Parts: sequence; structure tokens; C-alpha cells
Amino acid sequence: MYGATKRRELEEEFRRPDNGRKAILSLATETPAQKRQAHQQVEEAYTQYVAAWKAKDIDALRKLIADDYQVMNPDSELSTKEKELASAQSDPAFDGMKVTEMHTRVWANTAVVSGLITASGKGANGTPFNYQGRFLAVLVKRGGAWKLVATQSGTIKPKGG
Repeated sequence: MYGATKRRELEEEFRRPDNGRKAILSLATETPAQKRQAHQQVEEAYTQYVAAWKAKDIDALRKLIADDYQVMNPDSELSTKEKELASAQSDPAFDGMKVTEMHTRVWANTAVVSGLITASGKGANGTPFNYQGRFLAVLVKRGGAWKLVATQSGTIKPKGG
């Protein structure tokens, strides 16, 4: 959870009289073209995140992931941006990794993306692997760019297994 200082900052931001009105006004005045563009930008940001992870592009991941990022990994462990960057660097090489299904919802400067991701490669011991999992990601638009602030993923287990 948040520390006392961060919690106070969030509470102060929430109490600002214009905060809620700006979000509602933004949602009410968005054109269909603006909504499509926001969806495309969010999906592009998530796709770039997956491509950067596959390529072990730590500089790109640093830009795409917010500093206050938190993640629940497939092993149900809570992690941070720095731990995930270290994990991306130490992961085995991937032969393939792609998003095969994506569902996006956008509200002003916040978005939720869920879907299916597949990956394949060779583990540390050289054993081939194939991964298929569901993901849920929360992105926030900061400084004009969509950043991941939270993700959760889980492995899809074969039926009956």
C-alpha cells in the first residue's frame, strides 16, 4: 500500500475542486475520433512494452513504465519497476512474444487493457517453452505519454491439467 506521504498527496489531489469536473468534462466533450485515437495510443503503448520486453530493451521499458509501477506476476508476487526491469534483463531469450488479443477501455487519462499474450523460447537450461497467459494492465497518460502503472498476469493452464 501507499506510505502516509503518498496517501496524503493522493487525498489532496482528489479533493481539488476542479479535478473531478475536468475528467467529466473531458469525457463529455471527446469526439469519436479522439476516442479512437486514445484507444490506438494505449494499445500501441502496450504493444511497445511487449516488444521492448522481448528485445530486452531496458531503456524503452524505463520510458514505458511509470516510476510508481506495481505488478502482480504469474507467481502471485508483488513487484516494482526496478525488480521488473531486472527480471526483463535476466529472462531467457524469447523466440517469439506477442499480444494475440486485446480489449481496451479508456477514461480521460486512464486506461485498462486486458488480453492474451503468447511467448516461446528456451529456458535457462535450454529446454523449449511455450507460454500463454492473460494480462490486465492499467495505463495513465502523463506528460502526453501513456505509461504502465500496474499489471497482472496469469498462466493459462491446459484444460484437465
